[in-house]
Amino acid sequence: MSKPRLVKKDDIPADFLSRKKGKKQARKPAPSMTTQAIKATTQWLNNRKDSPSAREAFAALFANTESQSA
Repeated sequence: MSKPRLVKKDDIPADFLSRKKGKKQARKPAPSMTTQAIKATTQWLNNRKDSPSAREAFAALFANTESQSA
């Protein structure tokens, strides 16, 4: 058996060095509950109409979300 030898940068084939790794695609994070709540609130505020049932309509936006205490 021969001794393992240190591979110097000059010993690496040129075609190996010329290969470039492809760019990693940025991973889009999953939307959080907070982000969804902010978007729903913003949308509701933009489309709201002043009426007695506005409070109930706003509460209905969050009827399907998990309740979490702060």
